[in-house]
Amino acid sequence: MSQEVTRPWGSYRVLETGENYQIKILTINPKSRLSDQRHKYRGETWTPVNGVLKVNLQEHVTPIAPGRSLSIERGAWHRLENQSNNPIQVIEIQYGTNFDENDVERRADDYGRVD
Repeated sequence: MSQEVTRPWGSYRVLETGENYQIKILTINPKSRLSDQRHKYRGETWTPVNGVLKVNLQEHVTPIAPGRSLSIERGAWHRLENQSNNPIQVIEIQYGTNFDENDVERRADDYGRVD
């Protein structure tokens, strides 16, 4: 298992990487959200473990609860948000050809990281 990587919205840890996939566990801090972003080389599937998350996918907002999953196609704009007062863990499965952290285009970000 890899080291925990800290981000402004929380942290993540890579659990496993294969030829066409990577599995992470994300921890989203209370009242925090990721960038409104898209990826050129990968899609993602999110499954919350311990709380309800708000997801903005292509301008459509939907909640996802533990045991439910939401898939994001490569190139789709998406944003994940924890509106609760507790950290929420999310299993993220990435699938595609490149899992580099630089494969991200941001159009909105609470932490000043817009491209």
